Amino acid sequence: MIDYDFAGSGGDFLFVNDLLPRGTYYVYIDSYFWDWEGFTSGKYRLRATYPGLFTRNSTTLEPNNIMETSVPMVSNKSYNSSSFSLIDQDVYQFTSSKSGKATVTLDKTTGEFEVYIVDSFLNIVDYNYWVTPGQTIEFDLLLAKGTYYTYVIPEGWNGITSANYRLKATFQDHTPTINPLYNTGKQLPGTLRQIQRSLLMWEQRKLVRQLLKMESTPSLFHHSLKESRLAYMLSINQE
Repeated sequence: MIDYDFAGSGGDFLFVNDLLPRGTYYVYIDSYFWDWEGFTSGKYRLRATYPGLFTRNSTTLEPNNIMETSVPMVSNKSYNSSSFSLIDQDVYQFTSSKSGKATVTLDKTTGEFEVYIVDSFLNIVDYNYWVTPGQTIEFDLLLAKGTYYTYVIPEGWNGITSANYRLKATFQDHTPTINPLYNTGKQLPGTLRQIQRSLLMWEQRKLVRQLLKMESTPSLFHHSLKESRLAYMLSINQE
C-alpha cells in the first residue's frame, strides 16, 4: 500500500497526493459496511491527475492540478479561473528568459486561498498562506533565469463549494513554446532525486504552516528552510 484515506459519512471528500515513479498503479475503493445503515448502494466520483496525454479545457484550464499539467503563462496576461472543490488546487508555470524582476498578482478571489511560488527544484520562493475573499496580493520577486511554478490552493472554505480568482505574472518574457491546451504525454522517469526534490517542497510547505501557527519570526522561518535545503543536499550527495 502506498497511501490511503477514509471518510466517515456521506458528502465527505477523500484526497491523496503522492510522488510516484513511472509505472502502473491501482486505486481500490471499498465501502465501510458498518456505516451503511439503511443503504444498499452508494455513489462517488473519482479523478486522478498524473503525467500523461491530456487535452486542456480552454475555459476551466483543467487539468492543471500538478506541476506536470501546469498552465504555461504569458507575461502580463491575466488568467481567470476557479477551484471547483476544496481539493482542486491549480498550478501555473512561467519561464523567465533572463534574471531580473518578476511580479505575480492574485485578485478577484471569491474564497480563501493559499499561494506558493516555487522554483524548478520545488524550493519555496515566496508564499501567502491565507488570501481572503476580495483581497489583492502581489509578490515582488527578484528571480534568476529559469522556470517557476505558482500553486493556487483552496484554504478553509466555509459555506461554499467553489471559488473564483484571477492570476497574472509579469516577468522577463519568454512566450511558451508548447500549446497550453495540449501535452505530448512525456513521462517523467521518477528518479529518486526527483522524488526527494518534490518531498522537499511539500515538507517546506508544512514547515511554513507550522511556523506561522507558532507565530515564529521570519528569521526563524528562513533558518529552518536553510536547514531543510541542507538536509536535502546531504541526501543527494549520499546517492
